[in-house]
Amino acid sequence: MTTYTLAQAKASFSKVISEVEAGAAVLITKHGHPAALMTQPEQTPTTTKRQLQGCLKKEFAGWQIPEDFDRMMQDEILAMFEGDAL
Repeated sequence: MTTYTLAQAKASFSKVISEVEAGAAVLITKHGHPAALMTQPEQTPTTTKRQLQGCLKKEFAGWQIPEDFDRMMQDEILAMFEGDAL
């Protein structure tokens, strides 16, 4: 692990970033005490749109939308808007 004082890190910030990008951990000190530790961020796996679509296909396989879907509960919904209780 490379150690820089705050002044050194500020003066050669590009060099510090290059070291971190190369995989090194960099400790920055202030008045002789550790102030910051710079490391690469952990890589998180990303889910692609295609993977998500595949998961959804498996999840909803066999489901069918009823023919009267747009008319389902029509009376109940109308009653809610008109303020009538069923």
